[in-house]
Amino acid sequence: MNHISKLFIFLFIFKITIFSYNSAITDISYKDEKRNRIFHTKVYYPTLDIDKNEILVNDNKIFISNKFQKDASIASGKFPLIFLIHGSGGNNTSLNYLVADLTSKGIIIVATNYLSDDENIYPPETISIKPWIQNADTSFLLDQVLKEKKFINNISKDSIGILGYSKGGYSALALAGVKLDYNKYINFCKDNKNFPDCVFYPNVLKDNKENFEKSYLDRRFSFVISIDPILSHSFTDESLNNISVPILLISSDFFIPGNNEIDLQINAINKRLDKKHTSFKAIKDSGHFSFLPLCKKEAAEILENSEDEIICIDGKKDREQIHKELNSSVIEFLYKINILK
Repeated sequence: MNHISKLFIFLFIFKITIFSYNSAITDISYKDEKRNRIFHTKVYYPTLDIDKNEILVNDNKIFISNKFQKDASIASGKFPLIFLIHGSGGNNTSLNYLVADLTSKGIIIVATNYLSDDENIYPPETISIKPWIQNADTSFLLDQVLKEKKFINNISKDSIGILGYSKGGYSALALAGVKLDYNKYINFCKDNKNFPDCVFYPNVLKDNKENFEKSYLDRRFSFVISIDPILSHSFTDESLNNISVPILLISSDFFIPGNNEIDLQINAINKRLDKKHTSFKAIKDSGHFSFLPLCKKEAAEILENSEDEIICIDGKKDREQIHKELNSSVIEFLYKINILK
């Protein structure tokens, strides 16, 4: 390693550790009257308040929770805004270990529940499983957040991005312009019937070819972070080539430990994207579910022999170390594209 490289690494580490905000949270609900959709939303943001009403957010029997200051005052200044889109079965707290890190660097994070199991929302089996629904949801939420009195003077409107994981990873790319090809999906699933995408979505796609293939591009988003996105086998080459905003694509090493049959093909997406706009990070020895929060000691026993058992199973590498590598990759990318300065 030459002296210039060492100096860059030193300056990067110094830059991200020299100052940090405290992390705050507030709850806001929005309703899309046209589509009868309610969004129970958490907005995470930087604060200079100290120990004001600190709470564990979504403390539960499975995952270790993070602490945030409830309804603290937002720090002064303009901050980047990131919409966090969770995966199937996730919620607005699913990546809070990363959220805590990002808010401490001076970023506002909007995370909503894209599920449909709350009151006044369509039943899950008819809406939430449709992968394109949350694309329109996110554009609607951006409209609302940009008008939110608490944050209207603190959002840097030229620094708005998306961070998505799994199904949310697809949505992040879709909002940057990536489109799906229905026939590619059908042909892929003929030979890969046990692939997760081919198990979850075939029934809802029968009468939804137009929604599956249409563009959900929202040009207000100026950067994208996509973690292990689904449906990669069905992305059109043309739409991948036409993406014009910076992208960080993060890949796990495997889907679940010991199963080499399921390949999410993230590296294949990377090879098809324009290298001028793309940064790629493969996190060695990580599984698809390693990006979920740390599991409590009793979680394995609670989940044993259930469909959800896999969410706390990792490979050789400790999940906490995987999270450190993920967080570091995201923060380094945000400095690289001058979202963080």
